[in-house]
Amino acid sequence: MNYFLYTDRDCIVTRLDPRTKLFILLVFFVLSLLFENPAFNAAIILITLSHAALGKCLDRLSVVWKLMIIITLFSITIWTFSIKGITPLFGFTSVESVLYGLSAALQINSIIIAGVIFLSTTRNEDIGLGLIELGVPYRLGFAFTTALRLVPTFVGTTVTVIQAQRSRGFDPFSGSIIERIKKFVPLLGPVFLSTLRNADTLSRALESRGFARTEKRTQYRSLKAGTGDLIANIIAALLLASALYLKFEGYGKLEGIIK
Repeated sequence: MNYFLYTDRDCIVTRLDPRTKLFILLVFFVLSLLFENPAFNAAIILITLSHAALGKCLDRLSVVWKLMIIITLFSITIWTFSIKGITPLFGFTSVESVLYGLSAALQINSIIIAGVIFLSTTRNEDIGLGLIELGVPYRLGFAFTTALRLVPTFVGTTVTVIQAQRSRGFDPFSGSIIERIKKFVPLLGPVFLSTLRNADTLSRALESRGFARTEKRTQYRSLKAGTGDLIANIIAALLLASALYLKFEGYGKLEGIIK
């Protein structure tokens, strides 16, 4: 079973140069953090979802929709009781504090969606190559791509261990929540041991391939940006410039917050 987000689909976004996709990802991150007004952040999240539709990866968001709901509820709850506004709602809460919590949730969810789009449309090898072509040191780029591999590898190992235990009659999903937590504790040992064994194998493979050498490395593949990349970069730059203009003109603020 494949636990990585990337799926090889023929679409406009997948065919883009990884450097272009990194720039688009950066633009979405900046856009997500510019405004306080939830209406502006809702517009940004709609643009992000449109980008996901172009990349044919809306279905990949099913991996994180539960997380986004939890973040939304948690953000609204925390900020409702932490921020004061001028329009009373109930008790010591206010309309502005609820809107601020909603806006913060939209910001975080927009960043998560942009990250899922990037990982769903870009191969891990292309991310590393794109970073190196942008001037990032090879070791740093390799560490970044290895970190991206870590989570799906860890999930895959956990699923394998659970399936092995269930084949022996041990069902960690039965009983109350407390009983389930207790049943998962013995599974941590084989999961961590397997992860450490994989890390040791990886380090030996890197050492045998001269990873510690300091000479400049050459790459088997080279990246070449095309017309589609030029158009995508221009659209992303115009979007960022428009958002910055609105920001500096004073739009996107949430009025009524008492700081």
